[in-house]
Amino acid sequence: MKSVTTYIHFDGNCREAMHFYQKCFGTEIQLTPIPDNSGKPSGDPAAKIMHSQLSRNGQPILMASDGLRAALPRQETTFPSR
Repeated sequence: MKSVTTYIHFDGNCREAMHFYQKCFGTEIQLTPIPDNSGKPSGDPAAKIMHSQLSRNGQPILMASDGLRAALPRQETTFPSR
């Protein structure tokens, strides 16, 4: 049987949202945080999420991540605002 799995991009609150959906749906959760600056897995519990998945009986039902803007430090620009 074919299926479709929804993928949501959050703006920095993926971890919180996926824990909420896990409770609502009663599923298993997998969280993969964005690696630290050295490329190693981040141990920071507040690290942004590179990929997450909620599964039931081994089948994914929802996937999500923090958007790239949420993961990168805010950088100032020299370009004028429009």
